[in-house]
Amino acid sequence: MILIRDIKNATVHFASWCIVASGFGMLTASVLFTKIKLGEKLITLKISPAILGLGCIMVSTGTGWPIGIIEAVYPCVFFLMGFSFTMAAIPFDVLVQKKTPETHTGRVFGTINSLSTLAVLVGILLGGSLSEWFGVRLAFLISGGATCLLAAVSAIAMKKAERKEIHVAEGLKTTS
Repeated sequence: MILIRDIKNATVHFASWCIVASGFGMLTASVLFTKIKLGEKLITLKISPAILGLGCIMVSTGTGWPIGIIEAVYPCVFFLMGFSFTMAAIPFDVLVQKKTPETHTGRVFGTINSLSTLAVLVGILLGGSLSEWFGVRLAFLISGGATCLLAAVSAIAMKKAERKEIHVAEGLKTTS
C-alpha cells in the first residue's frame, strides 16, 4: 500500500482492487491445487518465489507508468503474486503433514509457526528499514531481486540434491 501511495492519481479503490486480485489469486490456486493434486509437487516450491520476486520488481518499476496501464497491469500482477504465494504454502503444508510422524506433529508445527512469526516480524523490520534507507521503490526492487536470487539458489540446490539421491539409489542397485 505504501508503494501504491507513490503512484500519481491512484485512488483508495485502486489499492482495494489490488488486494482483491491478490486474494482471488490465492483462492484460484487453492481450488486448482485441490483439483489437480499439485499439493505434493516440489516444482511449485521452486517456481513460486521467482514469481513473487518478479512481481515485486514489476510493481516497483511500474510506478511511473501512465495510470491507465497501471490500473490494467497491477491487478494482474497482484493476482499472480497471490497465486504464487499459495503455490508455495499448500505444497509446504502438505509435505510437512505427510513427512512428520504423528508423535512429532505438535512440535514440528509449533516450530514452523514460531519461525513463521519470527520471519514476519523480521521482514517488517527489515522492510521498514530498507524503505527508510533507500526509498520504497528501491526496497521493493531489492526484496524482489533477493527473492529471485533465493529462488534460483534453492532450485539449484534442490536439483543437486535430486541428482545425489538418484546417484545413491543407482549405487545401491548395483551393489545388491
